[in-house]
Amino acid sequence: MKKPKRLEAAVWHTDVHYESKPPDYSRLRMTKLPSNGGDTLWASGYDLFDRYSRAYQQLFEGLTTINVSDGYIAAAKADPQRVQLFEGPRGSPDNVGDHLSAVYPVVRTNPVTGWKSILAVGPFSKRVNECRRVRQAAERVPRYCCHEPSDAGEA
Repeated sequence: MKKPKRLEAAVWHTDVHYESKPPDYSRLRMTKLPSNGGDTLWASGYDLFDRYSRAYQQLFEGLTTINVSDGYIAAAKADPQRVQLFEGPRGSPDNVGDHLSAVYPVVRTNPVTGWKSILAVGPFSKRVNECRRVRQAAERVPRYCCHEPSDAGEA
């Protein structure tokens, strides 16, 4: 039996950071407790940032990622009769059209508190744009941070 594909949202991720203006916050409201499941967890990007050494914090603060919602785009292309991307404003008047990609800093600073948070987490973050600089600056950067064609044995 073929194993079903997991949705991009079924793993750790930062909500909707493929939009030009992401949401300021996310909220989950449980109206009925399921008999099984209940595996949605929340994590603090602030705590994640604070747990790294100052050297890594400084490294992360200079990085950006390209973030793309491949799943929505692929679903709309595969079955345009059933799946259509909403091209009107999505949360912000700047989030319009069928372009579901954006560049974001890895570290986001809360404009009210000044707290720093790791923003780019999950399958929507496709690559760290400054990978070559990162690999030169750090002796061992996790491979998943800087996927390049040569990492997967591709030409």
